[in-house]
Amino acid sequence: MTRFILLTLCVLLMTSDACAKWTQSGENEGGILTHYVDRGTIRRTGHLTKMWALQNFAAAQASANNGKPFRSKKVRFEFDCRDEKHRLLASFWYAGLMGRGDIVDSGTTPGTWAPIIPDSVQETWWGIACKKK
Repeated sequence: MTRFILLTLCVLLMTSDACAKWTQSGENEGGILTHYVDRGTIRRTGHLTKMWALQNFAAAQASANNGKPFRSKKVRFEFDCRDEKHRLLASFWYAGLMGRGDIVDSGTTPGTWAPIIPDSVQETWWGIACKKK
């Protein structure tokens, strides 16, 4: 019974940190920015795939919209696996690391499609999202 209750709570909180399993997918030179993906959020429909990713910043950054400091950012991307393109669907900036703390800024307007740039974090994420069966 306890297992059932925990599973139910996990399903209800699927996009929260309670169930997220962030796997490091890279970092920039100097470790200023570390990238993570949650493979459990990969959803594929035809040649399009959606996935949540997270970026941790070694030092606080200022939001371009309101100037509030943030340490991490969760992003939902859509990838075109066939045509090698991506677009940002949503962004949430958090006061703490790993998507914890208050949300200090957000954006939920889908961006325009852009090509996957070789050797970029988007290429890494595209590869992860589009290889899931």
